[in-house]
Amino acid sequence: MGRRPFNRCRVRGVTMSHYQRFAKIYDELMQDIPYELYSKRIAEFLGPQMSRTVVELGCGTGNLLEKLMSYPYQIEGVDISEEMLSIASTKFTEKKHHIPLTCMDIRDFDYPKQVDAFILAVDVVNYLLEEDEIASLFETLYQFLNEDGCVVFDSHTLQKMASLHEGSPYTFENENLAYIWYAEKNQQHDMVESDLTFFVKNEDDRLFHRFHETHIQRGYSTEFLTNVLLAVGFKIETVVTSLETMTFEENAERVYFFARK
Repeated sequence: MGRRPFNRCRVRGVTMSHYQRFAKIYDELMQDIPYELYSKRIAEFLGPQMSRTVVELGCGTGNLLEKLMSYPYQIEGVDISEEMLSIASTKFTEKKHHIPLTCMDIRDFDYPKQVDAFILAVDVVNYLLEEDEIASLFETLYQFLNEDGCVVFDSHTLQKMASLHEGSPYTFENENLAYIWYAEKNQQHDMVESDLTFFVKNEDDRLFHRFHETHIQRGYSTEFLTNVLLAVGFKIETVVTSLETMTFEENAERVYFFARK
């Protein structure tokens, strides 16, 4: 059995009580994500203008938004989970920041104003399981961007999706939680279905409570995502597989896009 860093997936068939549990352990599962570096690269791309409005779609518990607070932007967040947003709101309130947060499914995205940048970080596009959902979302985002507006996002590569099942099952444990993760691929549609069983320590009785989730992700080729952006009208300025070196390598596990209207 192997151990692999946990990544967010689109959740299918999960009750709201499970969402509540998952939201509470989300930050602990995402400790390997380089939010600080990600925010730095976003800021380098967007520039220093103080008036820029930056909206993160799929913001989760606000980890990336927290890092973006260090820059002179007006930041806002959108997520499908009320529980995730509640945790994010608590974080921001404790730091005396008012960050507008909206609960919304990005497949039905609508926004009350034009903005300067959209961020879709850490697998958000992999939540969308149909190619036309990808195209529709970026068409919509394009319409809500101001002139010279930006979009920054990442995606699992097809190589990663093809190999994700090979080390299955994955396991993880620490003093507060453990999980067993079985991954099974659907080769026809470049999807991976993950069955996860979590054991989480309860703060009241100190016992480990179990719950189960089924997650689905789909990988997309760099060529497909490039073609979608160009067809919508975006100008792609940078495509990299490493935020550290800002270089592109074949057979990487994740690809990052920086594009402009």
